Formats: sequence, C-alpha cells, structure tokens
Amino acid sequence: MYLLSTDTLKPLNKIYDREDEKRVISGYIDMAASIAVTGLRRVGKTTLVRSLSAVRKNTYTAYFNLWRKKPSCRNFEPEILDLILDELIKSRGVVGEREYIKRLEFFGGIVKITREKREHIIERFSIADIIASNNKIILILDEFQSVSKKLRDCILRKLVGLKDTYDSYLTIIFTGSVYSLKKFIGGNEEAPFYGRLIDEILIQPLQPQTAREFLREGLRELGKDITEDALDYAIGVLGGFPGWIVNFGLKSISIRDRIDIKAAKKLIKDIEKEALLVLVGEIKRILKQVKNKEIYIKTLYELGLHGNMGPTRLASMIGRTKSEASRILNFLTMNGLVKNIDGEYIIADPLLRRVAGRKIFVKEMISIKKQ
Repeated sequence: MYLLSTDTLKPLNKIYDREDEKRVISGYIDMAASIAVTGLRRVGKTTLVRSLSAVRKNTYTAYFNLWRKKPSCRNFEPEILDLILDELIKSRGVVGEREYIKRLEFFGGIVKITREKREHIIERFSIADIIASNNKIILILDEFQSVSKKLRDCILRKLVGLKDTYDSYLTIIFTGSVYSLKKFIGGNEEAPFYGRLIDEILIQPLQPQTAREFLREGLRELGKDITEDALDYAIGVLGGFPGWIVNFGLKSISIRDRIDIKAAKKLIKDIEKEALLVLVGEIKRILKQVKNKEIYIKTLYELGLHGNMGPTRLASMIGRTKSEASRILNFLTMNGLVKNIDGEYIIADPLLRRVAGRKIFVKEMISIKKQ
C-alpha cells in the first residue's frame, strides 16, 4: 500500500507524521478508555483510529460510519457484530493473512464470510462470547455529531450499559468534524454519557513543511517527481489536509513527465471541480438542521470571497444583525466548516475556501436546495 492511498485502513507506517497522536490514542486504547477524536474533515481522523484499532492483538473492531448510515438503536448489539465482521474483512490486508485467519477462527474456523455465514454468526454469537474468550472490542462511532439527538441519546444509553458491563474489555472512540464533541456526548449532567469521556484529542492539519514532505515522498513512491515551485503551489492551495494531498498525488499519475507548475495548476483545477461537489454535499447535510438555508449559503460565499471577517462586517454583507451573524458563524464553526481565529472567522479548509467564493457555488447550492 502507498502513502498516497485513499484507504482509511492502512499499515501504521503509511500514516504520515502522526507519531504523537498514535502514541496518545494507543495509550487510551490500552486503558479501554472512552475518548473523542475531533478535527476538520480530511485531516485523517478516521484513517488514524481505524488503523490503530485494526492492528491490536486479540481485538475486534466495529466501525460505525454515521455519516452514511444510522444504526438501529433497538438492534444495536447485532449491528455491532455485523460491523465487526465488516471490519475484519476490510482489515485483512493490514493485519496480514495469519492474524486474519486467527481472528476468523473464533467464529467457527470459517475461511470466508458469506452472507449465510454472516447471518449465522450474528444469530449465534454475542459481544459477551467475544469478551469471554479474552478478546477486546473497540467501537468507533465516526461523525457522531451527524446523529439526531433522539438517536444519539439512545445510542449513548446503550453504550453506557455496554461499558458498565464489559469495562476494561471495551474501548469507545467517537470521532467528529465539529469544534467539540463534548457538547454532543456529555455536555451536561443530564446527558447519558456525562463524566465518562476521558479526553478529546484534536487532529490538526499537517504543518506546511510536513505537508510538502508528505506529498514529495508519496509521489516518489509512485515513481513521480515534482518541481519545487509546483510543490509550493500545490500545498499552498491544498493546505495540510491529507485527504486533498492524496487526491492530488493520485491524479498526478496521469502526468507523463515531471510535475511542473503548469501541470500542478491543471491538477488543482480538476480537484477544485470535485471539491465543489464535496462542499455542496457536506453543506446540504449540515443545513438540514436549519430553516433559512439561503443565509448560510450567502455567509459561506462571502467568507470564501473576502476571507477573514468578524460578525459586524458579515452582518452588513448579509443584511442581518450582529447577533444573527454571530449565531450563523457559531453554527458553521460547531459543524466544522468555519473556524474562529481571535474573533475573525474563516472557512477552515483552504481548497473549499477558494470554491465557496465563486458564484457557481451559490448556484449549485440553490439548485440542490430546490430538489
């Protein structure tokens, strides 16, 4: 597997420059702690926690992609078993054939998980059976902030029951692309998970020099070379977001010769088209929570067009009061689209910032809103 791979399950040596984060999260897994891992989209949160979980000995992982599919609270434990089987299959290339077969042996010595065998396993086995055999379980709940409050509280109550029952055999990892998951998990004394979250780990984008080295080394693995000015340009646009850097690197395979500034600009132009669709899709989901979607779209457009600004300046641009502008900015900040730097707000992802400041962004958002 290459450094510039889109897989979110990787050998740990293919996760670039996250040694401190690996150490901290691994320590909490050793403790069977309940933690939150937060950060902007495309910084590599999911890859980090899934890959760290996959390589643990005598451990089974259930990965909930809550952005794509919401679980059934009523059938939560069977879903955990189903997702354990999913993750077991997907981690085969990371853990190696011997470890993969060893993990399968617990479920009756099967060699391949067919649909019929999957149903039989879910019916026959339980979490208690896995733990009774001195195995541990890691639950990863990805993009937890995307779950409605009713379902969220139900899931948290289920998790409290599981944690109380299995304690040192169960690790729970929440991830989210929000300012803080504490509000969603245990922000007040009435919350089901109150006082149980040990820590919240923030994953930051890579530093510019580290991002340059990541891209250069990743391209070298692919047999590609890049000029210094092209490298500067690419990282200047993409920032330290591994998700975008990987995209750039994989697209560069189409370039025959050395990647120069001209080729880099062409690749970035192609990525920007994809970024527009990504941004529109993400915002569409986030804005389901609000009624007047147009004002949020206009806010993002103004931030993309003009860059940093505070509530007072934004209020004059969108025709709202300062308090309304502050509320809109806080909402976008909590949902990981905008960040607050000393009272000035900016779209956090530099590539999405470029896209949001174009009229085609508003056009695309309005057309989707009408669907």
